[in-house]
Amino acid sequence: MINFNKIFENSKENNPNLKLNANYPEFKEDIYKCVKCGFCLTACPTYLDTGLETESPRGRIALMRAVTEERLPLTNRIIDHWALCLQCRACEAVCPSGVPFGHMMESTRNAVNISGKQGLTTKLVGLIFLRFLLKNLGILRFLFKILYITQILKLHKLFQWKIVSSLLPKQLSNTLGNPPIINRRFFTTTSKTIKPNTPYPKKKVVLLAGCIMPLTHSETLHACVEVLKINGCEVMIPEQQGCCGALNIHNGELKSGKEMAKKNIESFLESKPDAIISASAGCGSTMKEYHQLLKEDPKLLDQATLFSKLTKDITEFLIELPLIKPKGKLNKKVIFQNPCHLLHAQNIYEEPKKILDLIPGLDIIESIDENCCGAAGIYSILQQSTSQRILEKKLANLLKESPDLILTANPGCMIQIEQGLKSKASNTQILHIIELLYQSYITEIS
Repeated sequence: MINFNKIFENSKENNPNLKLNANYPEFKEDIYKCVKCGFCLTACPTYLDTGLETESPRGRIALMRAVTEERLPLTNRIIDHWALCLQCRACEAVCPSGVPFGHMMESTRNAVNISGKQGLTTKLVGLIFLRFLLKNLGILRFLFKILYITQILKLHKLFQWKIVSSLLPKQLSNTLGNPPIINRRFFTTTSKTIKPNTPYPKKKVVLLAGCIMPLTHSETLHACVEVLKINGCEVMIPEQQGCCGALNIHNGELKSGKEMAKKNIESFLESKPDAIISASAGCGSTMKEYHQLLKEDPKLLDQATLFSKLTKDITEFLIELPLIKPKGKLNKKVIFQNPCHLLHAQNIYEEPKKILDLIPGLDIIESIDENCCGAAGIYSILQQSTSQRILEKKLANLLKESPDLILTANPGCMIQIEQGLKSKASNTQILHIIELLYQSYITEIS
């Protein structure tokens, strides 16, 4: 039986100060890299939303310093300021001092988790979802099958009734009342090697299926496999793979995140691939940083470094290949929403544009908004009000010129934007960029 008292006990009750650099030796050095120039303010979605210094990267770093130097005790109010961070890493893109804010926030949240001072909802999400379900994907798949049945029967609407929602925590009732659309057929991994459509393979690649994406976006993963085949790639989707650990790591669950990373390194490198492909910006950015996550593990560092070097976002990989030019004409007005962890964490900007430029018939709207959509992993569950306000601003910009399709490259963004479009009863649809590329290929064939 799980001892909840032991899990939720405050291990630092008598000593509210704590070391924020427990898993990050360079932490103390990095918090003093910030020169307080303020460039990060106009890039930070939560600062733009609230106008508060404490909800900016500069303000949050100041709080990290104060707690580290023991000028301030670790209080719930300080933790709330850190918790409101999306970890979009937009601040890193504009910081002249190279402050690695994303890693600093991960380490800070890890220290908060160790202290036991995070809120009850965060503790439960960490315990049940991050540490249990994401490490047991068979159970997660079973639960999503149940959710699919409730979706078909429209039972989720029960949680929209006041009499039912009032019996549950607001975050839980909102989530259950507005669940992501779940596919009837889930994407499955396989021990078989999938052969290319060409006589000889150009590259041997392994594809990350992930944890949530096979359940909510199986068509996207299917399109990825087909596009890779068309472009002469031999594709493997290892059965022993698991969650990449991104959600855990971003929320300070570093121990479980490292365990997931180790499992994937072993599973993916076994076949000696030319590349490791991710169709999820959040997953790909984390996998590219496995070498940093595991740098204190001398036994795994070399393998983690190789894994990170081999990891490619699928848009990046196809442009480098290069991809076969599609010929199927698609008369669509489209706009591309660049996910934060593609743009800021992976510095991938031109590759999706180049893919769209190759597809005949598209009317491409240039996006003027590179801000976060408010999804940010489980942020849209834990910080629903802020997440929705950020989404509203994003949708206003994306829908300004009435596109037929909003394109992106991350399942979290797709879920968030899809729910926003649904709430507005908009005719605009959300699609992964690789699905559109695949449509062009099959239109050409037909």
